[in-house]
Parts: sequence; C-alpha cells; structure tokens
Amino acid sequence: VVGLSLISQNLSEKKGMIEMLVHSEKLAEVGRMGSGIVHEIKNPLTSIMLMSSMLMADKSLPPKAVKYADIIEKESQRILRLSKNILTFARPQKSKIANADLNRVLDETLELVEYEMRKAKVRVVRHFDEATPPAWGDHEMLKQVFLNIITNAGHAMDGGGELIIETAAALPAAIPPGVPDSGESFRTTVGELGPGPTAAVRTRDSGPRLTPDLLAKLSQPFF
Repeated sequence: VVGLSLISQNLSEKKGMIEMLVHSEKLAEVGRMGSGIVHEIKNPLTSIMLMSSMLMADKSLPPKAVKYADIIEKESQRILRLSKNILTFARPQKSKIANADLNRVLDETLELVEYEMRKAKVRVVRHFDEATPPAWGDHEMLKQVFLNIITNAGHAMDGGGELIIETAAALPAAIPPGVPDSGESFRTTVGELGPGPTAAVRTRDSGPRLTPDLLAKLSQPFF
C-alpha cells in the first residue's frame, strides 16, 4: 500500500433531523385520524351528557340512581376532554399565557380524578404552600400536564397506594438541572429559570420506577 485517503462525515445531525421528521409525521397522522374519530364521537356523547343531566335533575329518582347519573356525566365529560386533546394534534390551539396559580390548578385537576383515585384505592396527600408564586403559563394546559402525571401515577399503583403532591416557592439554585436526583426521583425543567423565586411542584407515588426503555418513549403521543 503506497498511501491511504480517508473521507469522513458526521451524520449525527442529519440522523437527528430525520428522526424529528418521522416523529412530526406520526403526530400529523394521529391528528388526521383523531379529527375524524372526534367528529363521530361528539354527537352521541352530547346526547348522553344531556340525558344524564336530566336524570340528575329528576327529584323522583332514588339517590343511588342520581349518583350513577352523575358518574355517567363526569365520565362522558372526560371522554370529551380526551377527544379535544386528540384534536390538538390536528389543529393546535394558541396558548393563553398568563399568571397561573399552581395550587388552584392542582386543586381543579384533582377534582377531575377524585372518583378515579378513590376507585383505584389511591390516597392523595396535598402539601400546598400558600407562598408559592404564580407560574407564567396556560392554566388549562397546565391542568392537562398534571392530569396526565396524576393519572399515570394512579395506573402505576396497581392495588392502591399513596400519591403526594407538593408545591413550594423555591429559588432557581435549589432546582439543579439534570436527572436523576439522589437516585430516587426525576426532574423536568421547562423553559429558562430567571432570577428570583420559582414555583416548584413535586409529585411522589408508591408505584414502581420507570425503566430506561419506558423513559425513552415518554414523548410519544398517548404513551
């Protein structure tokens, strides 16, 4: 061999762009399918909700029947919310960014899952700090984030358990970036941490830890 010529090219950036393109195409397909499904679901669901409301207003019905009608209405509303979430993949909504009270957001979210948590034998413990500053975000979208976290925690605790939700006013220095933390929890930081106090939320449950293969799939729709 007289000589050697070697040409190399770093394809990591191109590979990442291809993965992002495939991911966006998956989201678009979910949106197209979802919009058709939601359109077919909304009409009968509206009728179910209307009839259950009429039953709840009927004073001649026994308390147990009224209770069941209430459950039907609440579960129907949950299906409707899920349907609207599917539509966001097809027609993303503009965020309504404002000061959001995290304690209030969490209270409203827990009201939505109160029946589901009780049925799953999950005890919810709240440690809300009144001094927690408002978060700059979309109130309804924050509810959706916490609803997913709380619901997933409930599903993970098969047979019951305990879910602890805490809010606090924490300084940015007290929230170091990166995961894991002390080998016991994972942190997710969204956006930039500026000077001054930061609103912090922490959830802990008695369910099993997420395995590395599950963590890799967390960004997939409806996983």
